[in-house]
Amino acid sequence: MEYNEPYYEGYSKKEKVTMTLAANLLKNLDRMVIKFKVRSRSELMEGVLAQWLVIQAKKKLEEETKEYYLSQTPKEKQEDSGWAKIASRAAGKLWE
Repeated sequence: MEYNEPYYEGYSKKEKVTMTLAANLLKNLDRMVIKFKVRSRSELMEGVLAQWLVIQAKKKLEEETKEYYLSQTPKEKQEDSGWAKIASRAAGKLWE
């Protein structure tokens, strides 16, 4: 999945879509509109979808990071360990 366009709250360009949802889901959405004091179902769904996209992007980054570290050669792991030690010492000095 690619998420190339960041979500901006209040983003002005909107497009109309139609969704078919289970009745009980729609009732819950209507309750959330009231509970969270949003203006409409559309505003609620826009926020929910935006949050979902952020979560998916974070999951993708975590998976790519995991794949990177698992694919390192022993030499790369040793070099990475050295850099981690340097960064740790430097961070420690910031808090002294």
